[in-house]
Amino acid sequence: MDPFVHLHVASGYSLRHGASHPKQLVARAAEHGMDALALTDRDGAYGVVKFAQACQAAGLRPLFGVDLAVAPLEPPPAARRRTPARGGAFDRTDALPRITLLARDGRGWAALCRLVSATHLAGERGAPVTSLDLVAEHAGAVAQDGALAVLLGPASELGRALAQKRPDLAAAHLLALTHAVPGE
Repeated sequence: MDPFVHLHVASGYSLRHGASHPKQLVARAAEHGMDALALTDRDGAYGVVKFAQACQAAGLRPLFGVDLAVAPLEPPPAARRRTPARGGAFDRTDALPRITLLARDGRGWAALCRLVSATHLAGERGAPVTSLDLVAEHAGAVAQDGALAVLLGPASELGRALAQKRPDLAAAHLLALTHAVPGE
């Protein structure tokens, strides 16, 4: 069996970012001999019930998470505003840095749900953006205990700083995150 596990997968419940129903994602993972799969829908836990049911039926271990936009430490430089074509709209959270959080147990799942709710309540309707303060408040303690994992990919501030060959910024972003989520 291949030990590889996808830890950042969006279902069709993540509009414009995922296309497949959770049941289809699980079926494909099972076809490839995987024994676990993570569902990290964008800005919420929209597909977890159907995902958990599909994983149980297929014998896969479900991993629950979320992909959240994070308010940047420093505001990005002003750029020329583009306008969408033919009456479309831009999602302002697409340009923001993102982190992925995975629950390792029930305590992590509870903290993750509280963080997602607080993020939606704190932001503007339809454009949830979390902050390191919210992450620290709702997920910091359980992440320190190992109940929640924070993944930083290329869309995170750390990843973007490294892509720009700015290790100084990457170190600053990592330091800010470790203050918000000690032990991670």
